[in-house]
Amino acid sequence: MSLRLEMLQVARVAPKVLGDTAELVRNFLASQQNPDGGFRDRDGESDLYYTVFGLDALAVFQAEPNMDAVEQFLLTHGDGDGLDLVHLSCLARCWGTVDRDRMPKGLRKALLQRLENFRKPCGGWDNNPNREHGTAYGSFLALGAYQDLGKLPPKPLRILQSLKHLETPDHAWNNHPNLPVGSTNPTAGAVVLLNNLHLPINTEVGHWLRAQLHPQGGFVAVPGAPMPDLLTTATALHALAALEVRLRRFPRQLDRRLSRLRIYLLRSTCPRALEPKRLTREARLSQSHLRQHRGHQRDAATDHGVPRPMDGFFQAVFDGQHRGE
Repeated sequence: MSLRLEMLQVARVAPKVLGDTAELVRNFLASQQNPDGGFRDRDGESDLYYTVFGLDALAVFQAEPNMDAVEQFLLTHGDGDGLDLVHLSCLARCWGTVDRDRMPKGLRKALLQRLENFRKPCGGWDNNPNREHGTAYGSFLALGAYQDLGKLPPKPLRILQSLKHLETPDHAWNNHPNLPVGSTNPTAGAVVLLNNLHLPINTEVGHWLRAQLHPQGGFVAVPGAPMPDLLTTATALHALAALEVRLRRFPRQLDRRLSRLRIYLLRSTCPRALEPKRLTREARLSQSHLRQHRGHQRDAATDHGVPRPMDGFFQAVFDGQHRGE
């Protein structure tokens, strides 16, 4: 399963989580498409990065924008000349969403060649052309782009070699080599990469990620950070699901954190408390992660009758079986 489909699988329960406001959110998302086919950034201009989120978010609602207009917008970017890795990967993802068969002849090959321009000697990728080593985020973008174009990166095991340089002594990862402490988002990115490549992951990584759950609810970006944030919470939950690490199996003194995580997410993302335009992708992803349960995830994530790793994981979160509820 590609990285994109994996995330869409999680986010597909968002309409139920949003409840009565789902239609408002869907209409808002649809309204963000400009006449040229792209989706608006904060200044109202069409942008590839926002177009990815617009297309994927509407797919969650089983709604389709004007795809002919999207295709015309993508054509204005040609073969990605002058784009950084972030926007180049967005261009690839958009074409994968529209339909690879609609791509002009030779475009896929050109995009794949441009992706390799961002590859570092260590085997990973990074958006910064001056950086000598890859990062988990850069490799995450590149692998996703290759998958969206229907390919795998050349010598994919070199991604593992790149991540080895970014490992930290505390069983995590960071974005620079030789750092003493890990960071949550790079660690989550590394977990998703390794899991998608079907490579083994040290069980201590899951323990490290789970330890970043803040007493006030949510996950922190680095150990000891004063407060959590939604982006980190979304990536941490996604990685923990891949690792099959259950949040409810806490020591007694940490058990209340699970309830506070629920409260944190509800306060941060409750559709009745926020206007639809303020509901971020990270908020929807975090809520969806915590609300996957019973039939919903089993229908979406079971292949040939064998539950996928995320099956049953989030069910426990809202079962009310943990203390503090």
